[in-house]
Amino acid sequence: MAFLLAGCLALISIVFASHEIGEPYPQSKLPVLEHFWFRFYTSIPAALLINGTACGLRFYQEHGIMEKKHALLKQNHLEAQIKILQDQINPHLMFNVLNHIHILMQRNVPLASELLIKFSDILRYQLYECNREYVLLETEVKYLKDLVGVEQVRWGNELDVDCRWEIQNGNLQIMPLLLMPLVENAFKHVSRLPHENGYVNLLCKQDGEHLMLKIENSYTEHYRALSNDHGLGLENVRKRLDIQYPDRYDLTIEKTEDKFTIILTLVLN
Repeated sequence: MAFLLAGCLALISIVFASHEIGEPYPQSKLPVLEHFWFRFYTSIPAALLINGTACGLRFYQEHGIMEKKHALLKQNHLEAQIKILQDQINPHLMFNVLNHIHILMQRNVPLASELLIKFSDILRYQLYECNREYVLLETEVKYLKDLVGVEQVRWGNELDVDCRWEIQNGNLQIMPLLLMPLVENAFKHVSRLPHENGYVNLLCKQDGEHLMLKIENSYTEHYRALSNDHGLGLENVRKRLDIQYPDRYDLTIEKTEDKFTIILTLVLN
């Protein structure tokens, strides 16, 4: 196809060149043919160059369009993955909180009312804030505080909870619901020895664009709280970090005979 186009271009260039310079045709047919084929063959390289350049430009344009479509499809795929991961969080949390309220309504109505207010704040955050790509750090931290408050109501005097929130700039942005599974995991897997309180220690510290969340809870395999998620919460967090914060996070998980520690360091946007 390229050679055919080149031949056509060469022929057209001969015709236009002949008319442009007004070359008279020789009287003899043989010199005319020789002159034609000489001009034809000498025009082929230039025609091939023009044709190759045009094809190259067309290929570059098509390649650019394909790259844009590929990037858009990749972005849509990542957004769909994130939505799936977030949807896995919401129903699980809702069922837990509603179950706490149901239990408290049977034995402590004022405490159940307090928990219901915290639950409304949690629900409001998940309905109206989490549809955005990013939320303010101070908003996410308030959400975590409400979660901790719910767990403190649930455990009562059976659990010692120590939380420190050292946030210098709450206007930084973070992906919504990113830290929640880490907090929930500590309360879900905390263990209590007989006649001894369990504990959860939490430190959330922000310095510049760096955020550090460290959570430590008492852990004993025999006395740990029963759960059927088999580590799905932590796996969920790791997948989201890989998608949303590639090369900008470090997640360390340490388990010993008596404690479970999670340390997440994150470079915020």
